[in-house]
Amino acid sequence: MIKRRAMMRIKRIRALVSIAALAVFLFFIPISCIGCSTVFGFSSWESPKTLSLVSYNTQTFFDAIEDGQEFNGFKGSKSRWSPERYKVRLNRLREALMIATEALTGDINSLPDILILQEIEGERVINDFCRQLSRKENYNYAVITPIEKNAAFTTALLSKLPILDVFIHRLHTEKESVRPLCEVWINIGSEEYPEPLVVFSTHWKSKLGKNTAEIRRMQEKQVFQKIQELKKTNPDIHYVICGDFNQPLEEFDLLTELPNSWNRCEYLRALSVNAQPGGSFCYKGNWQAIDHIFYSENLSDNKGLDIEHFAVIAIPPLITSAGKPNAYSVFSGKGYSDHLPIGVRLKKYNSEE
Repeated sequence: MIKRRAMMRIKRIRALVSIAALAVFLFFIPISCIGCSTVFGFSSWESPKTLSLVSYNTQTFFDAIEDGQEFNGFKGSKSRWSPERYKVRLNRLREALMIATEALTGDINSLPDILILQEIEGERVINDFCRQLSRKENYNYAVITPIEKNAAFTTALLSKLPILDVFIHRLHTEKESVRPLCEVWINIGSEEYPEPLVVFSTHWKSKLGKNTAEIRRMQEKQVFQKIQELKKTNPDIHYVICGDFNQPLEEFDLLTELPNSWNRCEYLRALSVNAQPGGSFCYKGNWQAIDHIFYSENLSDNKGLDIEHFAVIAIPPLITSAGKPNAYSVFSGKGYSDHLPIGVRLKKYNSEE
């Protein structure tokens, strides 16, 4: 049984704050929508010509406060996890995302316009992450998906562009707790002429445990159903579905109808000359393409809005000297994540192009 929370309108936040304070003001609604910016992020905006979108499984990104749901290495008197190591991880997350943005767009010292994160403990991590950002870097909006009972992680979406609407789609199973699917409508147009890009953010059931394939099939059916509903009411809308799906392309049934970033020509050409890895995650020495960006067909029709480039961000220090993901170790305090970020650069065409 699939339930959907009623649509919510996200209001722009206007914070009265002194220039010197650089405070981060939080704006909470039932789905935990956070305004990650000072007043400077809320002036009128113009429709951007290019956009960067990055999806990143951050690998067990806990905050510095022990709540009980943490993994064993992150709690207890013998744990090496500390506020100092947490701060270092926040800085490394920022570093990883700047590397990703530069790889996709060439922009230096910039963060993705739209950012989707998995394995985030909760809103405290997003708040602390935003606190370390400068006015220029900061995100205006963030949506943190409600965390399920007894779950350690959730997903988050951060956007420099205005969020128009948010839907949370829950999937109820008899025994297993499943992370909800988050649907976010982002205005990539102007304030005067809004133009939505719908981003579905997800993190599917891992392969640890029994009957996990059946749960992922249910999650695929849920996403596919939402896409069909969206296309029925908005046939020309642009959308992407991204996150950690915990399975490669050959294990999908329904979503194979959609274009997928792993099949893009520029990636396959780079892969053929070993300029890109064969996936975003490495298991027992073998690459796995389990993080995905599916997208609507009209994102590759050379008009309106198009995906121009896709890449796995396999760049040091996000990779080791052996070229594999530089996984984080709570024991040593070294590393970034056992996944690599994946991302796309999108281009907006003028009507006359």
